[in-house]
Amino acid sequence: MQNVYDKVGFCVKQIGPGKKESKYERKIDPYNKLHTTVVYSSNEGEWTKYEFFKDEDKSVVTEKDGKKRTTTLTKCCGKPASIVNEKGEGVFMDYDATDNLVSRKDSFGNAAYFTYETQFNHISTITDNLNNKMNFKYDDKGNL
Repeated sequence: MQNVYDKVGFCVKQIGPGKKESKYERKIDPYNKLHTTVVYSSNEGEWTKYEFFKDEDKSVVTEKDGKKRTTTLTKCCGKPASIVNEKGEGVFMDYDATDNLVSRKDSFGNAAYFTYETQFNHISTITDNLNNKMNFKYDDKGNL
């Protein structure tokens, strides 16, 4: 596989594997420098548009069929807070004060809740919305 870069270091073309050739068009909104669009296309008919809104901490991905997925990030650390489709259906995450994921819920009533042990800050328990639990234990070096 071979990559071709523009003068500022962004990949604009990728050749391979085989005869596949992919192109990446990058545009910065002249009215809002915090809004960037990247369009990916290939000689095999693939196409995806990525929009990044730094001032809103979100990105929007539009697939070839027109379906959109919006990811909103946390203000503090850039972790995903939600990933939703055009209908607002998706996955929603919450974090604690130390940036650990504490819950992951979806639009269909599914949920997972996470607790962490204190020595290594590793996950100690995952509990789902039906109260099923998975417990994790670690050795004195932090290995699972």
